[in-house]
Amino acid sequence: LYVKYKECYNAMLQWLLLKQKRKSISEYLYKQGYRKLAIYGMSDIGNCLYGDLIEKQFCDVLYAIDQGVPKLYYDIMCYKLSEIQNLEKPDLIVVTVPHIYKKIKEDIEKVTDCQTISITELVYNVSYDVVRK
Repeated sequence: LYVKYKECYNAMLQWLLLKQKRKSISEYLYKQGYRKLAIYGMSDIGNCLYGDLIEKQFCDVLYAIDQGVPKLYYDIMCYKLSEIQNLEKPDLIVVTVPHIYKKIKEDIEKVTDCQTISITELVYNVSYDVVRK
């Protein structure tokens, strides 16, 4: 449990520092060529990410993915991972469950060949303006 909260805390802290520096995740993704996104994990971090992305309007969030009971703060379609095969394919799936990213990435790879990134890696990349593609 400690690892879970530590990973989430670190991701959110880095994200707050980005906002203080006026750096935008949405704008970064747009500059990297990502236009259509999906968000895996619709708990607090996933909802914060969705709110941030729709506020800036650089990228479209096609849908959310969650294996449990999502806490949806916004009007967004949310699917189980097994249900996304016939949906529009996003350019990138952002996984907002950092402590089990590797396992989730493996599960995603069984269903789709979409690129994935953890929220932790994403905020790091935005912080240092890392070119990913």
